[in-house]
Amino acid sequence: MVRAVLMTLIVVLAGCAQSPQQLSFNGELTPANIRSGLAVISVQARDDRASMTVGSRGGTYAETSLLTTNKGFAQQLADQYQQGLIDSGVITIQPSAPTAITVVLSSFAISTPERSVLPEISYAGQLSVVAERGGEKRSFRYSVKQTHKMPQVPNNEKNQALVDDLFSELLNRALRDQDLNGFIVGG
Repeated sequence: MVRAVLMTLIVVLAGCAQSPQQLSFNGELTPANIRSGLAVISVQARDDRASMTVGSRGGTYAETSLLTTNKGFAQQLADQYQQGLIDSGVITIQPSAPTAITVVLSSFAISTPERSVLPEISYAGQLSVVAERGGEKRSFRYSVKQTHKMPQVPNNEKNQALVDDLFSELLNRALRDQDLNGFIVGG
C-alpha cells in the first residue's frame, strides 16, 4: 500500500514539474508553382522579438519550464524559405544580388491555460518577408494561430512537431504569395 502511494505521488509530482525545451525549426516546404522567370536574390534573416522565450509548459513551476527558441531560429526560417524558392526553380542566390529578401520573425508565442480539463494549447507566429530592389521596397506579412486540444502538455517531440507545422504553414504561405513572387521575378 505504501509503495502504491509513493508511486502515485511520484507520477503526480512528475506531471507538475516540466523541464524547459529549446525549439528549432526542422520543417520542410513544398515547392511553389512560380511563374517563369529567373531572379537573382539574396536572403537574410532578422529576429524582431524582444525575447527568445515563447511560453511555458505551465504547471506549478512554470518559471522553470520555459519554452525558448535557439539563437538562430530566424535564420533557420530564412534558410528554409530560400531553399523553397530554389526548389521552385526560379531563383539564383548571390550575396550582393539586385533583389534583397529579408525574412523577419515578428512574433512567436505558445500559450497553455492555467487550469483546464482538456488543455487547449495555442501556437501563434507572425513573420514578414521584406523585398527590396532598385529603391522599391515591399513588405508581406503572414500570421498563423493553431489551437490544439490535448489530454496533457505535449512532450518534446510533439511540441517540436507542432512548431514545425506552424512555421511550415507560414513559410508555405509566403512561398505561394503571387504578389511577392511577382515582385521577386521582376513582374
